[in-house]
Amino acid sequence: LAGRLAKTEQDMLEMKEGGPGNERKREKLAAQLAEALRIKENIDKRSTKVLRSIERYLGMEEMQHFKLFIKEKEKLLSDNKELGDKMKLCKKQLSELELGERGWAGK
Repeated sequence: LAGRLAKTEQDMLEMKEGGPGNERKREKLAAQLAEALRIKENIDKRSTKVLRSIERYLGMEEMQHFKLFIKEKEKLLSDNKELGDKMKLCKKQLSELELGERGWAGK
């Protein structure tokens, strides 16, 4: 969401005029981001309670392994999302370059 919000704001800057459509989109993304941060905060609070319960059943050593597993999984998911976003951007840039190249070839 933060990336989409930044892209929308960048698009608005490049056009020099936000326009009502882009402004609404930016406001919607900002609201979604705020809601996502609030939800994450609640999840983090609940996670602490859940981890304490799991620790009672697994023991300290297994709990440390579990925490490392979860941390690595979160990192992999985040990296996967970031790479997907980068791929989309690269495809868009490549498409724009190909369109520009066709324009130059016709002149």
